[in-house]
Amino acid sequence: MGNCQTKKVSVETQTEYEPTIDDIKNIKCLDVNDFGIDFIGIKGYARVDLVYDGDTATLVFWYKSMSKFIRTRIRMAHYDTAEMKGTSAIEKSFAINAKIEFEKLVNFKEGSGRRIKKENRYDSNSDIVWFEVIDMDTKWHRPIVMVWNTNNPKRSINAIIHEKWGVDYEGEHKSHDWNKERITNISYDRPMSTSL
Repeated sequence: MGNCQTKKVSVETQTEYEPTIDDIKNIKCLDVNDFGIDFIGIKGYARVDLVYDGDTATLVFWYKSMSKFIRTRIRMAHYDTAEMKGTSAIEKSFAINAKIEFEKLVNFKEGSGRRIKKENRYDSNSDIVWFEVIDMDTKWHRPIVMVWNTNNPKRSINAIIHEKWGVDYEGEHKSHDWNKERITNISYDRPMSTSL
């Protein structure tokens, strides 16, 4: 387990603590890759630490059971995007565009990656998102989430990327041919609700 940030949040050790947006901006957290953690039902504010591709990212959020901020890789719910290591030029183009779209929706500066210092990675302080864990990925043991940008709460980030660059996906075997027409059904979309 490693540390995310070196700045400490004054309320980090309180067990009944609900973090605010400002708390999540400067945090110390644990990397969590524990296959025994069931995140289903967890929701709250988070910071997107890294966008890997159009449907995979790393979130940092408050985990009450550990009374700590944690960082873990997540899978976006209801859609799939092309793989970054795609086999065709079309697939690679879809993958790159989906990743760029995801980064824009969480206000990353274009082309920023994990090696870029955090203070240089974001366009503004609006990279804070609201997330809800709706299931667990049994293959990779990661939370499956819905995510909203707190500055645009009417549509989920899931639906926006799905509509532009994704295909329907509910955890079944991936078999989409990116050279063919995409099928998208975003009837799951809904406005953000911050009720805990």
